[in-house]
Amino acid sequence: MSSLLQFDGKITKAGVHLIAYLIKKVPYDTIPNLYRDTPVEMTPCSICKKQHEKLYTFVRKPRGMWGWWVVFHYNGEDQLPDLSIPISLYKLPRDARPMDQEEAEKYWHT
Repeated sequence: MSSLLQFDGKITKAGVHLIAYLIKKVPYDTIPNLYRDTPVEMTPCSICKKQHEKLYTFVRKPRGMWGWWVVFHYNGEDQLPDLSIPISLYKLPRDARPMDQEEAEKYWHT
């Protein structure tokens, strides 16, 4: 069984349309030398009025399997992303494009 079975996005001849959001390390105010990951950009949702991470999409062909996990190559490394949720990245791939607002809202509410 493959982790692609958990994926609710697009799969085309070009490859799998991976969904990601950008994060950065932010220091805790109360604990020195300890950092947490936080989204870089949030967008308001017109459906629920909450803030959601700004989503990006990029296409990759699977490079192989590791157990039931599908291996993809981006940002210079082979990665094993959990395809049931958006991928959190410190750096977006060069070909990543922002998802339009309607598509992102639909994704967050499915």
